[in-house]
Amino acid sequence: VRTHAIPQAPMYIAGPKPRKAAAPKRVHERIGKRKEEMCIAQMSITRFSKRTAQYIVDMMKYRNVPIICVQETHLWGNYHFLATKKLERKSINVFSIPAINVHCEEAPQHNSGGLMIMTRRDVQVERVMNREIDDFAQAIIIRMRGQNLAIVNLYLLSNRPDIALRTQHRVREYVGGLQIPHIVMGDYNRTH
Repeated sequence: VRTHAIPQAPMYIAGPKPRKAAAPKRVHERIGKRKEEMCIAQMSITRFSKRTAQYIVDMMKYRNVPIICVQETHLWGNYHFLATKKLERKSINVFSIPAINVHCEEAPQHNSGGLMIMTRRDVQVERVMNREIDDFAQAIIIRMRGQNLAIVNLYLLSNRPDIALRTQHRVREYVGGLQIPHIVMGDYNRTH
């Protein structure tokens, strides 16, 4: 997902002869500058490893990706804590939900889910607005160029449609209450 800053169009005044209105100098300066863009990456993985962590660090550092949302980390307990701390030492803000044990007939001792939203330290995150919506959905609100933007990261279970439906309803309820632009991204599996 890429967002582009859209410059204001020049204004016109109606009259006998349409003519271009005098616009403030700063508008012309803003139009003349290169448009800023922000890239938000989304990754659905099967396991969070050292290689994955290094790939994330490289994406943020060398490819100018300031925000990355990751689903299915399968990190829980101490592994979740250690991975989060290692990324934070690399100057990355980490907002995460650990994986949980989901009981199902195919794999009775299987942990599922695990979400992370990672931002570079230069991205202004409104800390009071970070929210765990559900065991499988989370949201953060960032501020860029004077505008707030909510980013919702979710993972819908493919083998438990009841839990996936509950998560969808909670995300819909959360997004419905937002008064700001938002992006919902994640791993929808077969539920879309």
